[in-house]
Amino acid sequence: RTAAATPEQERLTAARSAGVLFPAGYERREEVGRGGMGVVYRARDLSLERDVAVKLLQDQYPPGSPAAGRFLDEARITGRLQHPGIPAVHAVGHLADGRPFLAMKLIRGRTLDALLKDRPHPGHDRGRFVALFEQIAQAVGYAHSEGVIH
Repeated sequence: RTAAATPEQERLTAARSAGVLFPAGYERREEVGRGGMGVVYRARDLSLERDVAVKLLQDQYPPGSPAAGRFLDEARITGRLQHPGIPAVHAVGHLADGRPFLAMKLIRGRTLDALLKDRPHPGHDRGRFVALFEQIAQAVGYAHSEGVIH
């Protein structure tokens, strides 16, 4: 026998199913990415009137789970890193249901994967991709120099 849900639990369940659970102070726009444990949305920071990326821990991971802990660790680590190739973290917090979120600089453009797939042949625009690879390697090298391994 399960206990009856509290009004707060019912509100959160309804908000999740309606897809409206989002951090206060941000207006959700479209989804821009999804990974193993997080989903990223373009959002509007209402207080600073700017577009940002808001990363949420996916619904299937409860607030006290190991995934939630890793998510917060990632946010704090990324927040310490100051490099042009690493998006700045603007805020870290918790949703009404306790799951963590982070707000960071929104990077506009296409993914490297999409750019590579759109080439007519593997050697096309080689110089451009070598330059991109160098930028990525510099960002990863900086993170490694700060004790971060990704």
